[in-house]
Amino acid sequence: MEQTNLEHKTIVISVIGSLFMALLGVGFGIYTNSEAILLDGLFSFTGFVIAGITLKVSQLINQPETKNYQFGLSALEPMLNLIKGLVILVLCIFAAVDAAQVILSGGRFLDGMVVFIYASIASIGCFIVFAIIRKNARSLKSPILEADATNWLIDGIMSCAVGLAFVLAYFMRDGYAKAIIPYLDSGMVLVLVIAVLPVPINLVIKNMRQVLLGAPAESIQFEIQKIVEDQLADLKHKHLHYRMLQSGRHTFATVTVQVSKEKTVADLDQYRELTDRYLAKDHPYWTVELIFHGNS
Repeated sequence: MEQTNLEHKTIVISVIGSLFMALLGVGFGIYTNSEAILLDGLFSFTGFVIAGITLKVSQLINQPETKNYQFGLSALEPMLNLIKGLVILVLCIFAAVDAAQVILSGGRFLDGMVVFIYASIASIGCFIVFAIIRKNARSLKSPILEADATNWLIDGIMSCAVGLAFVLAYFMRDGYAKAIIPYLDSGMVLVLVIAVLPVPINLVIKNMRQVLLGAPAESIQFEIQKIVEDQLADLKHKHLHYRMLQSGRHTFATVTVQVSKEKTVADLDQYRELTDRYLAKDHPYWTVELIFHGNS
């Protein structure tokens, strides 16, 4: 319950922060006529909408299983992260196309210092929220918070890069950089899109795999295998067969164990209890079912 409350509070921080950044970015973007700032604001607005949905989803995925959903609603987590990745990807593509059109039409002039003021406020705010969310994401091992932290990191990098580019252009406005200043805003959009594009792509690939009930990462598979083998160390068995899937923060595994027929049900139940106690302590979101059968 304490972990659920912390996750809920962290998402609330993200919602409030996203709304502030969205209003700041859209307002400055319209005022300065800057595509880069407007993109930053729209990115934050997207984060605000998704964070609001995340707030509800985080409550649903932590509810116990029901008659209709006997494995709970853990599948909502990768579905939400998949949508989040797709939305970011589409936003980046539209921004890149629009920026290319502006460059081909001759670009536009902007007030570099106004842009720098916005970027300073936005980047500091984004990195503060990112640090808070990442800290809680790691302590809770929450995929939803990890995806949210990634969004804030991208947003912060975008704001920081825009500010640095325009402050340099401002001080070089009477020099050799004068000719490129009209293209700086749209050029920054293209650079930022190229830089952050791998992030939503990886988010989509990772969560699509989970939506399709794919196996967890190899590191998790090896750890589960080690845990099971350690708990069964003094049990004479001939063969272990693993089947695993990951859905959000939850990982499910079934392990078929071939044992001697001399073992009683009570004996085998002890190994189940040992495994369950170990997982409950260190991996509360992992479920491992041991299925024992005799020699064929």
